[in-house]
Amino acid sequence: MHGLNGLTPTASYAIYRSYVLPRFLYGLGSVVLNVKQIASLERSHRKILHQIQALPQRTASAAIHLLIGSLPMEAHYHLSQLSLLTSLLFSENTTLIGLCERQIAVKSYRSKSWFSNISKVLDKYGLPSVSSLLDSSMSKQHMKATLKKAVHDHWVNLLHTECQAKKSLQLVKFNTHKPHPVWTTVAHNTHDSRRATIKAKILTGTYL
Repeated sequence: MHGLNGLTPTASYAIYRSYVLPRFLYGLGSVVLNVKQIASLERSHRKILHQIQALPQRTASAAIHLLIGSLPMEAHYHLSQLSLLTSLLFSENTTLIGLCERQIAVKSYRSKSWFSNISKVLDKYGLPSVSSLLDSSMSKQHMKATLKKAVHDHWVNLLHTECQAKKSLQLVKFNTHKPHPVWTTVAHNTHDSRRATIKAKILTGTYL
């Protein structure tokens, strides 16, 4: 999974997304992380994306994510929190539902509790409050899809804005939901991987 050994970056990222990220994020949905801790996770996440695509460290962070079709670690962390929230809201355990309702009613927005934190996450993405979601008539699958789309759209728009602010990336056309063609058109051999890596470096303005 180093980007130059014949295994394509898209294949490497599929392995990383399916087997590494779930373990990376396991249990974090129930924990309130501070900015420093999220930044530490993002550095590790970005380092792996650099390695998979064989791109230099000076490559713009937004380009690193958009080329391979990945979201920042903060987005994955928030998705895991929202997934836990959905499971809680649709739980058949009446005691658990009662506990959720109590926490929503008692905890203030400024407290450091999990429910206060999830309220801030919902506000960040322009989503309804926890109490509104609890009273909503949406199905579990519909709610999951709605929350996921809101997070995805927010970060994709933010990454595109960052790219537009950089002169070297203004002419690059990134896809919204999938990797860039520079990676999707690579054959499974070392020669083609090296050629694609040079193209990616030219696209990101890091080729010397």
